[in-house]
Amino acid sequence: MNVSGVVREFHVTIASDLEQWHAALASTYQGIPVQQQQYVTGKGLGVEMLFEHGAPRWAFLHERVHELPLTGGGSSYRVSVALRDNLVESATRLLSALDWHGVAMVEFKITPQGDACLMEINPRLWGSLALAIDCGVNFPAALLCLSTGRPVPPQPKYRVGYYTRNVARDVEWFKRNLKANHSDPLLLTAPIVPSALEWLRPLAGKESWDFFCWSDPGVIWGEVNSVVGGHLRRAAGAVMRRVRRQYLRHVDQPRILRTLRGRPIDRMLILCHGNICRSPFAAAMAARQFPSASITSAGFYPKTARPSPDFVLDSARQLGIDLSQHRSQCVDAQMIEDAQLILIMDLRNYESLKKSFPWALKKTLFLGMLLANPQLEIEDPYDDPDSMPTVQSQLAGALAELGRLLR
Repeated sequence: MNVSGVVREFHVTIASDLEQWHAALASTYQGIPVQQQQYVTGKGLGVEMLFEHGAPRWAFLHERVHELPLTGGGSSYRVSVALRDNLVESATRLLSALDWHGVAMVEFKITPQGDACLMEINPRLWGSLALAIDCGVNFPAALLCLSTGRPVPPQPKYRVGYYTRNVARDVEWFKRNLKANHSDPLLLTAPIVPSALEWLRPLAGKESWDFFCWSDPGVIWGEVNSVVGGHLRRAAGAVMRRVRRQYLRHVDQPRILRTLRGRPIDRMLILCHGNICRSPFAAAMAARQFPSASITSAGFYPKTARPSPDFVLDSARQLGIDLSQHRSQCVDAQMIEDAQLILIMDLRNYESLKKSFPWALKKTLFLGMLLANPQLEIEDPYDDPDSMPTVQSQLAGALAELGRLLR
């Protein structure tokens, strides 16, 4: 969504009480239209249907066993259930009124009291399609009949109580479920031991896995490589990131700090990712701290001429800083060349700088290393406006310490 000339991405917020609801409307969603929906507890149930010019032909029902994310979403593990006349009738009325032609999934939440609450209509093939096919309801084949003018066969009988699993997504679900707070009523968690034992269902012939087809071993290998290889690569990457953090924190950055002590700096370049939140504020603060120095700010995000968000402007204004005329710019080689000292905010900036201007790292300092509790990260407040005062306090403190260091 375009907010004050800045494209921002918004996510669903679940407010557990009136205070959180007011806080979300006053900060995250301030000044923009929102759609509010009552939170419904219970299990997700999908009614998948095939229509031919407004007339129902096929129906299939499944229940979500595991949902990702844990706050509710697409199913990573699901089971077929018998047709329920009331749900099929409700879905039929909805789609008939739309003169539907093709497939759709009508999603309901079934409350603990047994009430069915409509969530949404997905006007397409759905993520749990493998379950319907493996149970005997081949919706793609029926769509082919519709598109080629052939008659659609009668409603197939299907297997009830059969499970399918998206292995990659369900491994992720299992990891999150393992770490989750199981007492939180807003998280769709499950007991850990029974969830682990569910992986034995294929041995009983009651479960199949998405994309696992023995007649096409290449697909199986690709899925296994995605799950196992992906986790191995992430584990190796995590180790390397930890090693790099330790090197930067204890070797590289202290060395740069030693070279700065008492050294006159006339030209500084302050970088963050987008050059609309942290770096413009830091540049304004640095201009106060070093009135005779040339201070430039920039970012790595390729879109330029963006203003700072309203929450940044308001927060800076409270400290007597006017950023209303600031417009973002992308760092270039000339800026890097001119700067005697480059100040960055986090490891993302470091990686971007290393990729484009590796020779500049020898004169690059993490601003957070100047805090009383040295750190490599000063968080980006772009998606968390409430954190801006804390970020500004960190930036001001770091720049004040830089001033003492350069005296």
